[in-house]
Amino acid sequence: MFDKLSDQARHVVVLASDAARTHHHNHLGTEHLLLALLADTTCTGTRILTHLTTISPHEMHDRLQELAEHPQPHE
Repeated sequence: MFDKLSDQARHVVVLASDAARTHHHNHLGTEHLLLALLADTTCTGTRILTHLTTISPHEMHDRLQELAEHPQPHE
């Protein structure tokens, strides 16, 4: 499946994997993907995320970082 991703999408998955490792997580979660999207400022997904909210990309990154460090249990 990885071979069906665009180069940019593969890059985001690699960044997400790095984010998961940074937080000592043994899974790749949506919080890691969102952090990776924010790290790749050339990505269309990043532009969409930052235009859908009133908070800055930096603040969004900080909030996601907090969520990644202290994940909430699923309900």
